[in-house]
Amino acid sequence: MSFDWAEYFDLSRYLAGTNSAPPSDEAKLRSAISRAYYATFCKARNLLRDKLPDKTFPQGENVHWYVQKEFERRHDRVSKDIGDHLRNLKRYREQADYEDNFPQLLETTKKALYRAGSALRQLDNLKNLKP
Repeated sequence: MSFDWAEYFDLSRYLAGTNSAPPSDEAKLRSAISRAYYATFCKARNLLRDKLPDKTFPQGENVHWYVQKEFERRHDRVSKDIGDHLRNLKRYREQADYEDNFPQLLETTKKALYRAGSALRQLDNLKNLKP
């Protein structure tokens, strides 16, 4: 059965405290994947921005690709791992945000949370980021 996209509205009302009915599990899991990606992406983007102030970031959608590639192109294993996590998290997020059907949603949510947690810890510990 296809996802009813109006369930995201129910979830938003629930999160805002204006709806007492709990949202569907599918809406919660899809949203968890999306939020895990954005937590990781924004932290990675801000680290690049703060540590490499001379870099010029593209605007719009291209910034997602740019941040991922900026980590993947580096020579250290931690940065490459962060880039790999970002690539996979973005793929999961796009599936959660755009696909009507999402087989293995629970398993993918677990993978997304694992990858996001790992990347966020790696970002916290990444001290020597150079151009």
